[in-house]
Amino acid sequence: MIRPFVDINFQQIPTPLYKQRDYNFDIDFVTSYRISSGWESKTDKATIEFPKNIVIKGEDNVPIFKMSGASNVVLGGSGIPYTSGVIENIDSKGEPNKNAPLIMRGDVVTISDGYYFKNEAGQDTNVGALQFKGFVSSVGSKIPIEIELEDNFYLLKRTPFDKTFWSDTLLNLIVHVVELVNENFNAKNSLYPLIKVYDKPDNLTAQFSLGYLDIDAGMSCCMVLEKLKSLCNLDSFFNEDVLHFGFPIYDEDTAISKNFFEIGNNIFDDPDLTYKNKDDFILSAIVTCSVIETSSKSTFDGVSKTKKSRLSVLVWWDSLTQDFKFINQNKGTSLSQLQKGNLAGDQEGGNMFKWPFPASPTNPPSIQTLANYGINQLKKYLYTGFRGSFKTFGYPFVNWNDNVNIVDKTFTDRNGQYKVKKTAREGGMDGITQEIFLDFKQQVSVPIDTVQIFML
Repeated sequence: MIRPFVDINFQQIPTPLYKQRDYNFDIDFVTSYRISSGWESKTDKATIEFPKNIVIKGEDNVPIFKMSGASNVVLGGSGIPYTSGVIENIDSKGEPNKNAPLIMRGDVVTISDGYYFKNEAGQDTNVGALQFKGFVSSVGSKIPIEIELEDNFYLLKRTPFDKTFWSDTLLNLIVHVVELVNENFNAKNSLYPLIKVYDKPDNLTAQFSLGYLDIDAGMSCCMVLEKLKSLCNLDSFFNEDVLHFGFPIYDEDTAISKNFFEIGNNIFDDPDLTYKNKDDFILSAIVTCSVIETSSKSTFDGVSKTKKSRLSVLVWWDSLTQDFKFINQNKGTSLSQLQKGNLAGDQEGGNMFKWPFPASPTNPPSIQTLANYGINQLKKYLYTGFRGSFKTFGYPFVNWNDNVNIVDKTFTDRNGQYKVKKTAREGGMDGITQEIFLDFKQQVSVPIDTVQIFML
């Protein structure tokens, strides 16, 4: 028999009003919790819902929080000092409350879960893992209490960007963002994490040139990264305490590729999976690259004038000729009606991607280089296999970036390995489940005789 468990740790963060507020406590029972993690959404989020009746005890078994469905949501109220026109904090007796709130925005929270079970020797043991680490972003006022959490992007949202800073490379800009956040949080309180920048030699966008980036006054570090997303289609996201940006999205050095899931076994009934032939999909992409062109004209001080333009290549898979094709959009080449039928656009079953090509704008790539880049990216999505998502038990543990092996013992030709782009985990009184969202099929075969389904 197996039994799920959860361990949620709260680390209070001192505030100007409550300078001694630094209590650390654990909760091993909640009504439910939900965790959503993936690079597309940028910010990993979690929600914790408490029961209507709960007592949290501290040292010497003394209650530090008690709720019977009618008392204050959080012991100590909102933590806002009394000012004219603002309701004063009151306790359950209607008296002014001088105690610090138990849970406030900015508190550090970790969620770990797993299963208890008996091993082959009959001994009690468990498997568990840290599933989420972040910060309280909102404390609900309704009963039952619902607390919302965010990952390290919570810190970026609350760090103003230094508008006087300018850099022509993405790497320098990201490094500056991280320095600002660490100075704003970690340097003032070691309870906050020290975040780092993902910078590997094969990071294609490490030296990606930005040119001029218009940053308005009052923008946060998070807003700057959102602007990069809208202007350059460059994603940014955290993997633990490391800020990633641009391409590549996935890191095979940290990916786990040993989790097997079998249809009809540890994949729940009615999965949101579809198995389709590669020719059933319409795939196309637009690849762009910023270019700085030098004019023959000069400024008053003798410097050559420049202007920023963009190279653009349209790439698509032609199902009739079974080949990839492309056109240079900068030449205004028109497409025939037959060619337009191969473009995803809004067509059912179609996918149109937009990818920036990282290169120095003063040394632009050729049109063929842009096309080759787009073709190599599209090849990942040109496969016969599963698409969609499926639900399973909370174990084996799966994170986005991992590779999962899907097994079909009835139709063994469907066996394959897939890259995970997102996970949605739920736990509580009804046990632990996880939904796994697939991105594309890896070029790895999964022999049926090597399959070992993880069952406790």
